[in-house]
Amino acid sequence: HRDLHKEYRRQRQMCIRDRPNKRKLMNGKERRVLARLPDKDINVFRGYGDEEHADGISWTLSYEKAEEFAKRWGSEDAKIAEGMCKKEDILAFLNGRNEEEIIIDPEKVRVLRSQGILITN
Repeated sequence: HRDLHKEYRRQRQMCIRDRPNKRKLMNGKERRVLARLPDKDINVFRGYGDEEHADGISWTLSYEKAEEFAKRWGSEDAKIAEGMCKKEDILAFLNGRNEEEIIIDPEKVRVLRSQGILITN
């Protein structure tokens, strides 16, 4: 299961980074949402289950969604990272699953803090 997830992430990163017109990844509504984001720094969040997955191209505008992902993939090491990014560095905004997903090169996100979360069954 972990290898499949790792391969999916690798393929997605290659697809996003190598795609000449990344804006075509979005539908019209998603492009409009991206256009309306502020030109100043934007808060983004990333939920992850362990340090191996701390860096990634998928972030979200929603703390609650990041928390869902941390819990879904999580272990006792699950965390939520909070970062800032610039609008011009965002490759795409995707909301097909209501995740408010931001696709961005992780090197373009300035991580402010990362905090562990409690996972209850």
